[in-house]
Amino acid sequence: MPTCYICLDEGNELRHGGCACRGDAGFFHIAFAVAAAQQSNETMWHTCPTCKEIYTGQARLALVRQRVEFCSGEPELSLERLGAQLDLTRALVELGELDEALESGSEALVAARRRLASSAGEPHSNTLDALHTLALVHFHRAEYEAAEQLLTEGLEMARGVYGDESSSTQQIVGFLGSVHLRNGNHSAALPLMEESLQWNQRSRGNDDPETIVKSCNLGTTYRHMGQFELALPLLRDAAQRSRQVLGADHSNTLIAAAKLAAALGDAGEHAEAVPLLEHAIAGLVAKYGAQHSLVAEFQTELLSCKLSMQ
Repeated sequence: MPTCYICLDEGNELRHGGCACRGDAGFFHIAFAVAAAQQSNETMWHTCPTCKEIYTGQARLALVRQRVEFCSGEPELSLERLGAQLDLTRALVELGELDEALESGSEALVAARRRLASSAGEPHSNTLDALHTLALVHFHRAEYEAAEQLLTEGLEMARGVYGDESSSTQQIVGFLGSVHLRNGNHSAALPLMEESLQWNQRSRGNDDPETIVKSCNLGTTYRHMGQFELALPLLRDAAQRSRQVLGADHSNTLIAAAKLAAALGDAGEHAEAVPLLEHAIAGLVAKYGAQHSLVAEFQTELLSCKLSMQ
């Protein structure tokens, strides 16, 4: 039986953080993680102190709900309270709880705008974070026009205040590219995806988890443009790097494998695509449940591949 890496005890209430820790290393009692975050290590609200990866899944949601409660006594427009609300929104999105996420994200953006208005017009990174996070909710609700509007506002603010080389700017660049891609606007998506990947490669290196995600995004853009000679090598490399860096069962690795499989299916390589998709879907169901939007998306890709093989 696994043991809590904080108290070194066993128990029925252990959770795995869904991070990159393997074996028993990532298990903990929520109560002990909350106590550690409150007393000495604030990053433990959201990040594993061992592998330095952000928690995922139900463990992440349980921790962030405790953080919101812990910060409820802070002033209404405090950064601590706003940060907790944004973390809650993102955790809800990850688990597909999109109605609650919309409410939470909308409240956070209202608070961020009020904070911006009360600070002599000086934009704060939390304002951009709130725009980005609410856009994420709309994106997963397939409300792409609403997401595009928020991200366009955020990108204009970020380029003007922080410049093109800022991480705040580049976070929005990549996301807006994804929104354009979902809207079928490939010509608008491509330069943003290329800019995002190049910045991450310069700033973080090829093996950084965020760089790997950007490689997947650009590869998927090439896929939708029918440029499989560019898409497949990029997606294969991203899937392999994710497996090496984060492990085979990490959610990013499963998504990277599914995106590679979807491109293989479009390229007619159905025999390779089907088992990849089946494995990725099974892993995502185990993490997020059968009703999650990613599961539905990749199940559609799997059905398309199987029909094409008949």
